Amino acid sequence: MKQKIKNIKYYIVCALLLAVSPACNDAFDSHYNEEKGVTPDLTLWQLIEQNPTLSRFAGIVKKTGYDVLLSSDQSFTVWAPVNEALEQLDMTDEGKLKNIVMTHIARFKYTADNQTETTVFTLNGKRIRFAGEGAQYTMNGSRVATTNQLASNGILQTMQEQIPFVKNLWEYMTEPEMDSIRKYFDNFHTRVFLPNGSKIIDYVDGMAVYDSLFYETNEMFYTGRYQYGVGFLNNEDSVYSMILPNNTAWIKAYNQRKPYFETLAPNADSVQYWNTQYAIVQDLVFRGRIEAPGHQEEDSLISTRENVFHAPAHLFPQTAPSPASNGLVYITDELKHNYWESWQHHIQAEAEATPTTLLEEGITTTPAKVRSIYISDKPDITSQFCTLISNGNDSKTDNTFLLFKIANTLKAEYRVYAVFAPISYIYPNIIDERTKVRYDIQYLDRTTENLVADKQVWNSLVGVTKGSVGKLPDDASNETNPTSVRKMLLTTITFPEANYREQVTTIRIKLLSRITAAEARNGYNNRMLVDYILLEPVH
Repeated sequence: MKQKIKNIKYYIVCALLLAVSPACNDAFDSHYNEEKGVTPDLTLWQLIEQNPTLSRFAGIVKKTGYDVLLSSDQSFTVWAPVNEALEQLDMTDEGKLKNIVMTHIARFKYTADNQTETTVFTLNGKRIRFAGEGAQYTMNGSRVATTNQLASNGILQTMQEQIPFVKNLWEYMTEPEMDSIRKYFDNFHTRVFLPNGSKIIDYVDGMAVYDSLFYETNEMFYTGRYQYGVGFLNNEDSVYSMILPNNTAWIKAYNQRKPYFETLAPNADSVQYWNTQYAIVQDLVFRGRIEAPGHQEEDSLISTRENVFHAPAHLFPQTAPSPASNGLVYITDELKHNYWESWQHHIQAEAEATPTTLLEEGITTTPAKVRSIYISDKPDITSQFCTLISNGNDSKTDNTFLLFKIANTLKAEYRVYAVFAPISYIYPNIIDERTKVRYDIQYLDRTTENLVADKQVWNSLVGVTKGSVGKLPDDASNETNPTSVRKMLLTTITFPEANYREQVTTIRIKLLSRITAAEARNGYNNRMLVDYILLEPVH
């Protein structure tokens, strides 16, 4: 037999309501038992359809297809608005009509009695407070007109007023002026029909009609360590504040960010396109309710992507935020994020990863010796590790070097620093040793046919193999400090292309120690104790 799925959507979160349903059913059973000898034989849909004061709501239910669901043998409670409450309703917008219907229906049976005060999960996942004060019952403040009319598959309450439908942050994106950002998120949205959780409720022309259960998710919701999402924008239990760009803001932001992501990667146009869009959305969401006018210049905010914004008041438009069922939304026609706080991040490469880099590049660690050293009592050492590099023959003058791969660079300007710890941090009796540092910043030639390690071609952008000796800026010494940590400015550089979120890394930095025999006799050594390399955006 052919099957036909009637698209009656509800969220899988409804399954969580099983935990509260016994209390609802107990209340219903208590009420039902009081009505001795009464056996309701009409479904909820039949009760609604035959009530002339509910004819407008009945028309919406029919138009959106929920008459089938309310005719099934599953249990529901319906809070049906009377005709007067729906007089101003636009009957042409089916999306809004569907949300109205779903806001007024919940699975399981909820009765109005003296103990009524509960949170109802409606079919569209909204959390609505159903409460009574004396003889008056309300749903999120909207007044109930009549209560507890029994049906064979649930309970009908009628409403003097419509229960307001308040959009969550995800639903705000359905507005036409937001379709640029919505289209981006839709690329990561999946919707899977769950046949085992769905139920046949009718047959039409020999085809089964399902009350269909779908599982929906979006990769952009997840914010874990290896995820790139910005927050569960559709989750009614979450609370966020979101700066939501309309189409005008999206186009401006795209054109602003696009040059930073220009690349020579395979499928370069596509890579640039997707990375530019991600740069727009990554810092739009903040946890909690943020009343922007209350933020003073000394405040800072952290986005859900963990980027820090200092004096963040400029991020928010001057207009008041719109309420969302899971927070606040600031709709704007211009995004005002600073590039150095948002999409052009500082990049920090820890030295303890360098032994792996050397091996990946096919570079032997002999005669150089490279080892990571744990340093527990020095707060100025990041992650409590440094990397010591020396040669293997006890010579003070043989060259040594350390190699860093630098991922996620943009086509933009950076200041490049190397941070060194004094040798005395690991050898307390050596208090005057220092070395002289050179550097080389190299760029992978993407025209190489095979990018395996033994066939890679690296060209020097600046440094030793470029023809200079990798000198530092004129106002900086190239010597490490024998007694304290030294943050050494190597150079300022603009990279020729972006290399963002790619499997192949195209930028590497080589630190070299090079001293003469005369310098070795005067307290210099080729040993280096390196903490990290830092790239800071120039602004």
